Amino acid sequence: MPGAGYESPEAAEAAFYDAFERRDLDAMTNVWDHETEVSCIHPGGPRLDDIDTILESWRAIFEGRQRLRFERAGVAPTTGADVAVRCLYEVIRFGERFEQQGTVVATNVYRRTEQGWRMVIHHASPDPNGIVRSAPRRESMH
Repeated sequence: MPGAGYESPEAAEAAFYDAFERRDLDAMTNVWDHETEVSCIHPGGPRLDDIDTILESWRAIFEGRQRLRFERAGVAPTTGADVAVRCLYEVIRFGERFEQQGTVVATNVYRRTEQGWRMVIHHASPDPNGIVRSAPRRESMH
């Protein structure tokens, strides 16, 4: 069972992407609401509507060898008293040295629970305008 929730939707979202980058199933488990209906759609995948199925999908993703880094861009938040919707672009860096990048369009929905904010929906799909490409190289002073 998850621990305490998060103080804000922004904190819950930061925890979600941190858990994703670290491939930490316990941390991902804590982000999700276990008390209400939840849904998750991974890019190109079916809709998953059961917390156990959703967490199993994250376990399978985390077992993969691909390490990812996320930059959130173009966040369009809508927050009410008990529900927050955050539409954004996930700029994902990957590769041996994170030299490749792609863009995913995502919608994350959070609900205020008695324990704090928790994720109830994550829907991600490839950005139709995004192109997988090499990330710009940073100049080194050394």
